[in-house]
Amino acid sequence: MKYGCVQFNPTIGQIQNNIEKLLSLLKKHEDALRSVDLLVFPELVLSGYNFKSRPEIEPFLEDVQNEQSPSLSFAKRVAEQYRCYTIIGFPEIQRIKDQACYYNSTALVSPQAKLLRIYQKHFLYDTDKTWAKQGEGFMYDDSLPKLGPISMAICMDINPKDFIAPFEKFEYANFIKSQLMKESAVNASKRQMSPVISLSMAWLLCDSDCLEVSQPDLMSVKYWMARLSPLIDMEKDCTLLIANRWGQERDVTFAGSSCILRIGHGKAVIYSLLNATEDNIAFAEFND
Repeated sequence: MKYGCVQFNPTIGQIQNNIEKLLSLLKKHEDALRSVDLLVFPELVLSGYNFKSRPEIEPFLEDVQNEQSPSLSFAKRVAEQYRCYTIIGFPEIQRIKDQACYYNSTALVSPQAKLLRIYQKHFLYDTDKTWAKQGEGFMYDDSLPKLGPISMAICMDINPKDFIAPFEKFEYANFIKSQLMKESAVNASKRQMSPVISLSMAWLLCDSDCLEVSQPDLMSVKYWMARLSPLIDMEKDCTLLIANRWGQERDVTFAGSSCILRIGHGKAVIYSLLNATEDNIAFAEFND
């Protein structure tokens, strides 16, 4: 399986401009993309992230039932063009009777441009709480045989809930660990594809020195590994795909440093790692 993680600096609220820039970025990498199996985009990649209220984000909310939804239309276009599964972050609206619920979501699209799954962010960051509703729970899906077991998560999901829960509770990592243990018990005699953890991010910069030189924000990368450390000692490798945005948006700066890793069997190995300040795509291929 070959994977790609897109790193991009969107302009908040400029949907069409962001689409055009992303298409240009994909065009530069079209040779590598022709053989990719799964391509992951960052959190809220077309709309931008740092919205301050429900009224401010409302013009950019997308209903997945609407075929003109910008993010879903873009993801389907990319998936069909490159014949790959595609994951994209977007601001979602669900209308149930007279009630409208807003979510920070990701969508998984098939190479045939079919919407397969929607995941709604379960642990909300302070910025999300100004407009979004919490999703019902973490996600793990082993029903897609050509893709293999996959969990979509979004940024804050890997943190302690509300930054109040004990660090060592590891809510998301232990959720994945429990799923892998159940899976191993049920399919002990079967060889399975390595599970994939897809993280669409708008993660804030930790190391400001990265802005002065071309290098990754290793403080963020090390923290991501710490938050997933319960998986390192599993007797199964997980493929970790981190697609993070970069750049400054209003009063915050994002970390970039998108990467692809394998974790398990007592180690975490980085196979591809981008710098903190670049539009680019991280690629890695594994023969399971």
